[in-house]
Amino acid sequence: MTRDESREFSPLAISWLEPSKFTVSGTDDERRIHRVLLRFESPEKAQRVAAELNAEIPELRVTTLRSPEEFEVRVQPSYVFGLLYAAGFRISMGLLVLLGFILLLLHGNIGVIGSSIVVLILGYLFIPAFFLVRTMLRQYDGVLRFEGKSMAIRTAGSWDSLSAPIEIKVDGPLSVVIRSRGSKRKFLFHSSNDASKAVRLVRERYPSVKETNIERELGSA
Repeated sequence: MTRDESREFSPLAISWLEPSKFTVSGTDDERRIHRVLLRFESPEKAQRVAAELNAEIPELRVTTLRSPEEFEVRVQPSYVFGLLYAAGFRISMGLLVLLGFILLLLHGNIGVIGSSIVVLILGYLFIPAFFLVRTMLRQYDGVLRFEGKSMAIRTAGSWDSLSAPIEIKVDGPLSVVIRSRGSKRKFLFHSSNDASKAVRLVRERYPSVKETNIERELGSA
């Protein structure tokens, strides 16, 4: 189906991808196979439409959504591009302001009020940069979640989506490093079984991911 034309076909199967997204596949009068991806504003609307289709076509095959897989982990970010960029920008601007302040002091062209304003500006730039770097370097406990072809991590009661992994590296029986676009994080699992299962899920759901030390490290677990 496109904006310019519509094609009729007989639905044969529904395959759930996410709670608010599924595909409908079937054949037309010429036995050609068609597949349509349907996205909804909420899981409730998706469930309602799927139920209506199933009621109209009782023989419709339904592939249910796999239950989410969750693992308690300790996360150690190596870098997160967004935080790194924000901290670097503030530090760079702060250094420029500091350099200008020193030059003005040397020439005696700045008074008490000007000095106070510069100090406030430096605090505005450097203090948030310090906390950004601290946030990026600290370890924290969280929950790593696999649902469909999406990954997310929960910290402090909120979920943050992770972009598709580019590379996965096993550092040891409990340690897995996942590099995505713009971030690299080390996940420390509570057991080697959890680590092995998480690696398997990444392999299954992201076949193009680059693997490092997978067999050697997991084989020695």
